[in-house]
Amino acid sequence: MAQIAVDKDFRRRGIGSLLLKEFAGRAETTGKLSILNIDSSSKDTLSFFESAGFENLAGQYEMMLEL
Repeated sequence: MAQIAVDKDFRRRGIGSLLLKEFAGRAETTGKLSILNIDSSSKDTLSFFESAGFENLAGQYEMMLEL
């Protein structure tokens, strides 16, 4: 799974939690590793995943140099 999202008009209805539960269950049965990258400016997204049991393991920077 590359990306999951819930349209703003449908958030806070449990849809994201259901999607996350389904994908986590599939990953667990196939032995896949779960790694998540989140934009640190998205406080709601961070809060959602923290409440689902995810923990921040390392700070990261996304960097680019225009040539």
